[in-house]
Amino acid sequence: MRRVLCLLAVGLVATLVVACQAAIPTPTPAPKQAAPAAATAAPKAAAPTPTTAAKPAPATAPATPTAVAKPAASAEQALYEAAKKEGKVNYYSPSFTDEELALLTGGFKKKYPGIEVAVVKVSSTNTVNRILTEAAAGRLTVDVATAGLSIISPLLERDLLLSFDWASVADIPKESISLNGRFLAAYDSPYGWFYNTRTVAEADVPRKWEDLLLPKWKGQKLGIATVSSVFGFEAMNIQGTWDRQKYELFLDGLKAQQLAMETNQPLLAEKVASGELHMGTSTLGILTSIIEKGAPIKIASLSPTVVLRSGVYTPKGAPNPNAAKLFTAFLASKDGLELWNKTGRGPAAPCDASVPAKMLCDAKIQLVFEDGAEKTKQINELVDLNRKLLGIPTK
Repeated sequence: MRRVLCLLAVGLVATLVVACQAAIPTPTPAPKQAAPAAATAAPKAAAPTPTTAAKPAPATAPATPTAVAKPAASAEQALYEAAKKEGKVNYYSPSFTDEELALLTGGFKKKYPGIEVAVVKVSSTNTVNRILTEAAAGRLTVDVATAGLSIISPLLERDLLLSFDWASVADIPKESISLNGRFLAAYDSPYGWFYNTRTVAEADVPRKWEDLLLPKWKGQKLGIATVSSVFGFEAMNIQGTWDRQKYELFLDGLKAQQLAMETNQPLLAEKVASGELHMGTSTLGILTSIIEKGAPIKIASLSPTVVLRSGVYTPKGAPNPNAAKLFTAFLASKDGLELWNKTGRGPAAPCDASVPAKMLCDAKIQLVFEDGAEKTKQINELVDLNRKLLGIPTK
């Protein structure tokens, strides 16, 4: 009996041993399953990282304005706080009236209180020369300036313009940002010729560019502003109607008319309005305010004409870098563009885009836009030719 029991016990133990050995492989896959489980868990743990990183992306994506708001507001606020610590921004402005400047700077100070705008009235060309001189000396006074693309070429060549992610701090149209963020378009500068309606009979108004060479316009009757040396008729060469030889012959004929030369456009416009000069040329934005005040001035239908792209920029090494960025962004933002329109500037097309646009449409003038680097290069070459053949002082 004992022997039987012993045999049974031995059998039971053997069975248990076998069972235990059979059970051992079961935990073995567990680590294998745990490994995938850990791998699966890893992405879950990391999942918040891409989600968080993705949130700021729409800030620079103009296609999703709703998503832009929060990141842009945060970046804008941070820039504003930094700008307030600087307290002011130096704005080098071309020939804008005090009323126009008050409109632009007042709009900025209303939106961003605590930052003063110190305005320095100087031509765009002289501002560029100033930046070149100060940059060489390693000490700048210019924070923000306004100019046309063709005028800032020397700064671009020397890499003196600040590049920035402007869309992250303001609601700026995508098409306004150019030159890799170094220039923000604010308004168009169409050039036109205008005359005094009291001293020039309608029948005598030039209808084509060649009419400016008629004997009736000789002897200090036509005036030009030397500040930019762009006069509109450059479009004839740019679009191929005049080759270089014909363009130079036109300039020779124009010089023979004994042109009156003024240093700035507002003064020239005033002389035409007073009757001291019969005709003159300038950007049309200069004329809107004096026409509204009742000046006897009208646009001549000389076509085609050049439209320069004007805007704002900040030089590298600006003394108040944060205030400079904030003011530059504001002037090119939708709020700023509304103010430019109120000054009589704005897009040159379509007809209802701005006051100058309507003037151009009413006069049926074809426009040749400065819409790329090649056009800018052509304009610069023609400006140099204008100065040389018309005898315009370079300084």
